[in-house]
Formats: sequence, structure tokens, C-alpha cells
Amino acid sequence: KYANGLIDNVAFFNVELTPAEAKCLYNNGHGTEIPSEWDISRRMQSRIRR
Repeated sequence: KYANGLIDNVAFFNVELTPAEAKCLYNNGHGTEIPSEWDISRRMQSRIRR
């Protein structure tokens, strides 16, 4: 009953996430679905260009 039948998603990133990015991933405290690979790639590329 620890997870009440639910399993959290695990994701690894090769950069430190900003508080806004972490909040987006955790859906304001309500958990998250796995973001699409395209969305993750787009976000990481925009950070690399900075």
C-alpha cells in the first residue's frame, strides 16, 4: 500500500533542472506523465544554445 498501486516515473537529465522545469515535470505536485522525447529534446537544445 506504499504507492497505493501507482508507480512514479523516473527520468534522468544531464543538466540541473531549474525550479520552473521541476515544477512543470511534477505538474504542480500532482505527478506527471512521461513528456514526449521531442519535448525533452527541444527543451535541452534551447538550454544548450544559451
